[in-house]
Amino acid sequence: MKIKKSFIWRAALAAFLCLGLIATAEETRPEKETTEPKLLKKGTFNYPKSLASKNIYNGYAEVIFMLSPKGKPYDVVVLETNHPLIGEAIRKTLPKCEYSPKMVYGEPQSARLGPVQMSVSYEKDSSVMDQLDFTTNRMDITKTEYHYKIPAINKLDAMPKPVEQFSPGYPESLIEEGIEGNVVVDFFIDPEGKVRCPGIHKSLHPEIDAAAYNAVQQWKYEPPMKDGKPSWTRARLPMRFTPPPQEEPAEETE
Repeated sequence: MKIKKSFIWRAALAAFLCLGLIATAEETRPEKETTEPKLLKKGTFNYPKSLASKNIYNGYAEVIFMLSPKGKPYDVVVLETNHPLIGEAIRKTLPKCEYSPKMVYGEPQSARLGPVQMSVSYEKDSSVMDQLDFTTNRMDITKTEYHYKIPAINKLDAMPKPVEQFSPGYPESLIEEGIEGNVVVDFFIDPEGKVRCPGIHKSLHPEIDAAAYNAVQQWKYEPPMKDGKPSWTRARLPMRFTPPPQEEPAEETE
């Protein structure tokens, strides 16, 4: 069988162009899959004057917070602080800061950051809140009479009872793959029983993770109680995902 030279030439050209397109795609793809957020603009901090009158001139708080794709912090949870007033002021100031967004393959994404340690020092005119390098410059935690740390769930008066707890549906796009397993969600419950700052502690699949995340955001609990008072707490729960049984096609009858 004879093959025309023109056909061979066109096939070779097509293969060359295809390889060129693949190479171009690889060259334009970001080198790093993920770029972590960085603090770009610090927030002006209103230092509690009542603390300065008590000779407390420095403050810190360890926080976890959500970051929007535009780099704006929100839903700030104070894990630990040297004084509740410092923690509350940092919680209000952090949304005024600006971060670079988390980038995944060049696309900005929402993210949960933390634990991050923020520090402040008293100034008469204004105080600036700064973010410390959590791994190398961590401040010593001095447990004074004012020290606050979010209570662990096993330190509460009783386990928080769910009021609304929706089960996530299994993603239809994954039914044929039959992926099965647990997603572990990590979240906080505020003194009103609302779920705050949820995140995925153990991942299973991006679509399944998203289903778990969307479900836990809608949960609500009775207010957690510590020493008879409403309190914050932290919870971590597994969520089981099992694909629904697929219906066998009906046998055709003659």
